[in-house]
Amino acid sequence: MYPYRLIFIPQHTTPNKEMKNKKLFFILPFILLGGLFLLFLYHSLIIIDYPFIIDEDESYLFPAADFIHNGELPYMDIYKDPFFYTNEYPPVYSMITAAFFPLFGKKIIIGRIISLISTTLISIIAYKIIKQKTKNKILSIFGFLVTITSYFMFMLARLYKVDALAMFFTILGIYFILNHTKKNNIYLAALSFILAFYTKQTFIAAPIASFIFIFIKNKRKSIRFAISYIIPLTFTLILLTIITKGQYFLHTIVYTAQLGKFYFGALEDFIILFPILILLTIYYITTNIRNILSIYFLTAIITNLLQLSKIGASTYYLFELSIILTIISCISINILLKKGQKNPIMVASYSQIIIIILALFQIISLNNNMVVLTPLNTKDIINKNLFADNKINKYVINATGNVLIQEPIYNVLNDKKINFESWVLWELQTKKIVTKQEFYNYCKKQNFSLIAYYDEFDLIEGFKECLNIKYKKIETIPKISFVYGKTQNWSIYKK
Repeated sequence: MYPYRLIFIPQHTTPNKEMKNKKLFFILPFILLGGLFLLFLYHSLIIIDYPFIIDEDESYLFPAADFIHNGELPYMDIYKDPFFYTNEYPPVYSMITAAFFPLFGKKIIIGRIISLISTTLISIIAYKIIKQKTKNKILSIFGFLVTITSYFMFMLARLYKVDALAMFFTILGIYFILNHTKKNNIYLAALSFILAFYTKQTFIAAPIASFIFIFIKNKRKSIRFAISYIIPLTFTLILLTIITKGQYFLHTIVYTAQLGKFYFGALEDFIILFPILILLTIYYITTNIRNILSIYFLTAIITNLLQLSKIGASTYYLFELSIILTIISCISINILLKKGQKNPIMVASYSQIIIIILALFQIISLNNNMVVLTPLNTKDIINKNLFADNKINKYVINATGNVLIQEPIYNVLNDKKINFESWVLWELQTKKIVTKQEFYNYCKKQNFSLIAYYDEFDLIEGFKECLNIKYKKIETIPKISFVYGKTQNWSIYKK
């Protein structure tokens, strides 16, 4: 009867003329988010097959898949060849990527496709959780759109990074916990959380929250859940540590665990990005504190904020928290709607304002925070960078000896020896694990035939002294950062 029946009107209510005049306003948020979703697809697909790196973080993770492809785990003594190479992440993401190398070759697109699929699945599970909690299909679709078009999802969907896959396993586990009364679901949840941990070891909030939630409901079941999570996880950790002669524990725990100053800037950015979601979530947990989503949110606050004290922390470290906020916020909107059923027109107006502001905030946050590619400038940036990358890659191909380069992907693509990743080495020096003299001695002995970098090498103590011994700058190659839009001037040095 009413083709535009909306979530804001109880089914027993007959819309009046005033309500009909407002229908276009209710449709507006979906038009805005639908447009953002199309931009999300464009943004991801147009750049996903770029043959070189899009973001600096991709470069030091990609070699890990190459090591696994060649039958090695990427956790070796940093004082042995390849010197000062560390891999701070567990192996699941790299193992999945490496499994496709025999079919498609060493292509970074494989990992990016895993990230794109993961972000899509995260949004689908968010839809299912919201629908289960609200019984409201339209609001659930809105939740799907808000999730997949959020700032973090826009960025992570196109990148060779572990975060999206780890979040998928985590939110899948939470979905099983929501349905914990079904047979074997607590075991499926435990398996999902273990996979999340061995994708990125900081994803521990969900299993902790799940144990607390189940313990409140059923103490015996919570013990079964804890055993099914802790024993396989611990056994795998011991096994990997033994196989790598202790190096796995050093790389993923010791080398990454040292804390620095708390990065308040990331927290400030997060609050600016998600103010409405934060307020809606606070409203929800004040009345639903014993719910798994509330417990998960509070646990994730602790684990996510602790990560902001890690050296090199960024706003990305709050990605998990952003997904929980989105899910809870949609459920909060549904609660507000139910409370105001006596006055549907007023409820519709308030809900309309909240949802339109949410949709607008998505656009504002993406416009002001590192989303460089647009339909207008994409081809130009891609073509300029592809020209520069091919030029750098040609230097690597033609190098007759050892190559030292800031982004090791060039070494992997050309079957060259990997030396180290600059950011990781800087972290090791910051933690006093590698000294300036140790690096200088290593660099001096290597006798590189080519050195290529743009900025991070300058952070490494002992690098400039090594560079000045016998290397000469022959060319500067400009590139544009796909993420930040800034120019990166690559310096090419030869003996």
